[in-house]
Amino acid sequence: MITRYVEIIMKLCSIGLVIAAAGLWAGAGVDARPKFRDEQTLVGGTIWSQIIIPIGLMISKSVDDNIDMFVLGYYLLTGVVLLFTTGVVLILHEIVIMKRRQHHHHHHHQHQPAVGSRESVRHAKHDEQVDKVYYAIGIISLFAGAFKLCEFIAIIMS
Repeated sequence: MITRYVEIIMKLCSIGLVIAAAGLWAGAGVDARPKFRDEQTLVGGTIWSQIIIPIGLMISKSVDDNIDMFVLGYYLLTGVVLLFTTGVVLILHEIVIMKRRQHHHHHHHQHQPAVGSRESVRHAKHDEQVDKVYYAIGIISLFAGAFKLCEFIAIIMS
């Protein structure tokens, strides 16, 4: 009985974090960095699959439609792998981009006077904001994956 409550709490926490990541992703603008379309596909696929599939599983459990433990475990394990992979890829990718930008910014200012247009400053700030948003989505994905892993462990132990 307690395991069922733990499972529900972990599932709701994971879905809540994924919805928060979806809000950040939508706020960052899908076309913010069009050259990284694979990144957009990864984030979008992770977010939608981790919202739709758990809701479907919760509906089937609420109508007492018994789901085989193997099927439930499969969906939980693939969710853990997907969320952790997305989190790690986003975090590492954003760290590389931020370091490259800092390195470029440092060398650019050493060789040229500090004269820049408002447009380039605004574009740089937007890119920086997008980097932070994708970095945050990566961290949220890791936390959501951790909740899903706890749910998986709770089901195995029951």
